[in-house]
Amino acid sequence: MQHVTLLPLDLRYANVLFELSSEPHVKNALGIQVEKVEDTKAFLLFAIEEERQKKSLSRMIVNEENEILGLTTLKHINYGKKQSHIGSWLGYPYWGKGYNEAAKKEIFKIAFLDLEPVWN
Repeated sequence: MQHVTLLPLDLRYANVLFELSSEPHVKNALGIQVEKVEDTKAFLLFAIEEERQKKSLSRMIVNEENEILGLTTLKHINYGKKQSHIGSWLGYPYWGKGYNEAAKKEIFKIAFLDLEPVWN
């Protein structure tokens, strides 16, 4: 299995995330309209604010070569019900290589180890 690290969102990486998400396979899978890097910056600012409000938690997926691969997110966090939805996307060159599974395992650690004490 691949090894990944999850890092907090950072506007400094908007260009990389824009390039990954604007690839036609990714764009079509996500159903998004990413036309310029400013669209990605706006999304990142939105996601950072959502995390500040404790509504979601997004992380950049990074491989062992320190390349950003995509994003994974705990969405619609409901602390009262101890529920969340999970979503993720990877740049097309990383599809089918085990990175999504590795990222899910890492975001589940955050959900069950870091958020769990908040839920109790």
